[in-house]
Order: sequence, then structure tokens, then C-alpha cells
Amino acid sequence: DVEFQGEILQGATLSGVIKSGKQSTLKDVHFKGDTHLIGGKVGGKIKGNSSQQLIKLEQLEILPGSELSQVLIGPNVVLPQEVILADGIQFTEIQAVPSGLELSEILPTLRGQPSCVDQFSQPQAVDLTAILFPGGISILEALNEIPDVQARGWTISQNKPYGYLQIAQADSQIALQPWSIKRNTVDKAQMQMTEQQTTMFITQTGLEILAQPAIQAPCELQIALEGLNLSAFVMQPNGNVTIPVSEIFWYSARPDAATREITAPTTLGINFLPSKIAGTVIAQQVFTDYYGKQREQLFYPTVAVPEVLDKSADKITMELNGVVTFTLAGKSYHGVVDYAVTKDKVTTDSLKVQPLPDSNGDGQDDWLVLYPTGEQQIIFAIPK
Repeated sequence: DVEFQGEILQGATLSGVIKSGKQSTLKDVHFKGDTHLIGGKVGGKIKGNSSQQLIKLEQLEILPGSELSQVLIGPNVVLPQEVILADGIQFTEIQAVPSGLELSEILPTLRGQPSCVDQFSQPQAVDLTAILFPGGISILEALNEIPDVQARGWTISQNKPYGYLQIAQADSQIALQPWSIKRNTVDKAQMQMTEQQTTMFITQTGLEILAQPAIQAPCELQIALEGLNLSAFVMQPNGNVTIPVSEIFWYSARPDAATREITAPTTLGINFLPSKIAGTVIAQQVFTDYYGKQREQLFYPTVAVPEVLDKSADKITMELNGVVTFTLAGKSYHGVVDYAVTKDKVTTDSLKVQPLPDSNGDGQDDWLVLYPTGEQQIIFAIPK
């Protein structure tokens, strides 16, 4: 038990309750057992002995470049962005979590992931059974306590190989991939899902979890794409999937969060089903699940750069099935986007839409969307 009022203490070994003055700095100090640091500044590697013997920090500033592990962060701790948060980080309460801190980057990762995950891009699979607050409940338990989740009759579990959230229903299985976990400072516990199945969970423990539709059999999808001479897919934070063909050509798709059991034997891999829109198709992945049953997941065409459309257009609706409606420069557009996206070296100063002769053989002229960064994508016009 030490009270330090000097300027700097470096290279010591301390234990117990350590109190420091506001201008005092502890740097590269070794801490033993259940050390409790209060006040001052701390730098270097700060590491507890185990998950049962965390170093508790309270009312102090962590110096940039420091590395924390097996640490319990209490109230009024200043954490610069340059601080490395390694394993075993917990917080005394939700108010101790810095606003904006991406918690998915400090949670333990799931073990035993298939080796194929190295071949494509997807979020890091974090263990949602982790407990952020000593004596509290896990993130997964907090998700299941959200009133809106309970009202739907959902029981949320986590797929161990890939890390997505899964909800089993009578005729389908819903899967949502967590992309971000942060502290929520405003909203009450709830669940919100958009038409494109982007889902926001806000737990009663004060966490905000953003999830997007998940690919339920990513390794099988990778194999199927290779059979079509396509390279690895990339899961985007906005929930879309990019499948590159070349540097200037790729496909833009969005998975349906729900998969359904197929009762009649169907060819495994990627199939193309006729769409309601003339001359277009819907991509279907058929795979065998853990229980040996065939399931299908549909991948719909989607807007290549939705963030630009959101920023530039008015009266926007983007549906899961690829239908998009918006107004730009006083003109309304309603149609289904194409999977194919090309990129031109010529860029524009803003989002533009130009007329295009009938591209899908339905006798109706279509449009070509020109994104400011050079991407181009067809919209097949459909009657409103």
C-alpha cells in the first residue's frame, strides 16, 4: 500500500492500494496480485496476474503507447487512442467504458475457426459469452434479455465456428453477424431491424451491438465461387458482399439473413433462380447444415455504394430484394439494381443517373447510376 507524490516512479514492484498525486507518473512498474491504482498517470505494460487477479484502475490517465492486459478499468480513467488494450480487459460498470471504444476489438476471439476463413474477408469472430463487468451477465445473455427479442419469441445463440448470432425458427434460421459493439449512452433496451435486415441491439446493460445479415456457410460459398472461377468474397461493414472478378469489375450482393430448409434434393453450390423481373436472376446458395439437412440462402443484388445514395438522393428506400426507389435532381427512379458493377477511370463530381436503352428485354428503358468514385451500375426500371 503506497502513496506516491513524486514526479516519476519507474521500474519498481508495487502491490496493494497505490495512490498517486495528479502530476505523479508510474512507468514500467511491475504490479503484484490484486493491485488497485488510484490517481496520477500510468505508462508502460500494465498487466494483471490472471482473470481472478486483475489490476484495478481508477481516476487516472493512461499514457499513450501503454499496453493493458488483465485489467479492470474503473471510473474516470482517461484512455488515449494510442493505448493498446490486449486480453482480459473488464470494466467496473458501463459508465467506465469510454464512449466510442470498439469493444469487439478487445473481446476474446472464438477458438477452432475453420482454416478456410483466412481465404475471405469477414469480421473477427469474438466470443459473446464474455463478461465485461465482474459479477454481471455475458453479452449473449444480455441480448436475450432485450424486451423486443423476448416479444418475438427469439432465443439467440452464437455459431461457434463463424461467430454469427443465430435464431432457430420453425421453418428458417436467421443469422446476423456482429460488426460493432460499443457503449450506448442514450437509448433504452430495444431491437431495431431495417428493411435490409441491418439490426441494432441495445441491451439493458448499456451495450449497442450493430449486426448485418450473415453468410451462414461461408466456407462452402468460397468453394462454390472457386468453381465459377471467382476469387474470394469480401464482407463489407454495411452488410453487402463484394465478389471481385477483376480490378474494374465485380458483383455486389446482399445475403438474406434467413435460410430455409429444402425438402427436395437440390444441387449443392450456387444456382440461379428466375426473378420476377424479366431477364434477371436471383443467386441461391445450397448447402448442407450441421444436421445433414439441405438449406438455401438467397443473395440479392444490392446498391454498390449505398452510403453515396443515402447522402445524395431523397425519398430513398432500399429493399432486401434489390429494389431501390429514390429521387435525384427532382426525378424519381424505381427499379432493381444489377449484380454487376464496373469502375471507370472517369469520375464525377456527384451522383448521377443517365438514361439507358432496355437492358433486360422487357421493353422498358433502364438507367445507369454513375457514382462519384467511378463505379457504374444498371438499374432495371420497373413500374411503381
